[in-house]
Amino acid sequence: MDLNAIRSDFPLFKTGIIYLDNAATSLTPVQVVEELKDYYLNCRANIHRGLHKLSARASERYEQAKEAVAKHINAKPGEIVFTKNSTESINLAANSIRYRQGDIIITSDIEHHSNFLPWKVQERNGAKVVMKSFRELDESAAPAAGAKVMALTQVSNVLGEPYDLEKIGKNKGDALFLIDGAQSAPHMKIDVKRLNCDFFAFSGHKMLGPTGIGVLYIREEVMELLEPVYLGGGTISGLDERFNPIYSKGYKKFEAGTPNIAGALGLATACGYMQKIGMENIHRHETAIAAYMRKLIDEINGNGNIEYYSKSGLIFSFNVKGLEPHDVSAMLDTMGNICTRSGHHCAIPLMRKLGLNGCVRASPYIYNTTEEIDKFVETLGEISKLG
Repeated sequence: MDLNAIRSDFPLFKTGIIYLDNAATSLTPVQVVEELKDYYLNCRANIHRGLHKLSARASERYEQAKEAVAKHINAKPGEIVFTKNSTESINLAANSIRYRQGDIIITSDIEHHSNFLPWKVQERNGAKVVMKSFRELDESAAPAAGAKVMALTQVSNVLGEPYDLEKIGKNKGDALFLIDGAQSAPHMKIDVKRLNCDFFAFSGHKMLGPTGIGVLYIREEVMELLEPVYLGGGTISGLDERFNPIYSKGYKKFEAGTPNIAGALGLATACGYMQKIGMENIHRHETAIAAYMRKLIDEINGNGNIEYYSKSGLIFSFNVKGLEPHDVSAMLDTMGNICTRSGHHCAIPLMRKLGLNGCVRASPYIYNTTEEIDKFVETLGEISKLG
């Protein structure tokens, strides 16, 4: 990886900012911005409905975007549904499934609220949500025994630790298996076939893409079992004699109205950008950066004022004794021009498990350097003396 070349694609670094809030939203390279600009200036038309050349060009590029995103996770283009973000993707899956009284939905105690609340509300439809620990799921020979759905994150947005969902997927039985890939798709090679999942959700804005574009992979065989949540243009092929909808085949059944065409093109460009670098190289770099960060923290933390909650993983979540997380994040910003995130990170069940009201989260990515980590640790060391 040529870090200097990569960083040159992100003009914001010229300001001297140190961006460590990537678990929330990554920065966007100029190549993605240029793709958005090109669509709006040179290809501005709706897709799949017009016969003129601009519509045909936009439709072709939209389908090419499906192919690029599908390649990123080893799926078929027809299995890719574009949404706004991971949250909408999971809601779409949760609300498209037909439930019966007593159906069991299994999730874990480390989930982001986006992979808990959409399932919790299905209790109004007669389902029951069971929250388990990852250890319990990992050690079970049949983790989803008797369940209708199992919904798990691949990487915790607080701990940053990857979980062996391939092993769990092999033993899922008859359960529908959804993976929240918001924190994994930007950082590691994904293969939905090896994971044996039925749904895989992720967001563009966490992986160098635009905001307002997300993905829900739906396994081809599962699509016909689902009821679409939104209906309108594109979701039906026609109406029967009583004006009841005849659903479109494949992904179109789930994409009502005009999609975020520019966002889809931008996300495809982001996927291409990462593929060119290599997902293995990205993961190797981030793993090394995170390990370097922990090593430096341990060296300066003689008084034990800095407490952190994961010994491995791509995310560094911590607190400074005697200081509130929001105050620490604000001081990192004002003292070091360092961007971090503070709060419960939409993971209250995990916060309660850890006995915390919140924490500060530093999350590096593809473009962060050891020099930036040096500055982060130096600044955090000064702040820790105030605790």
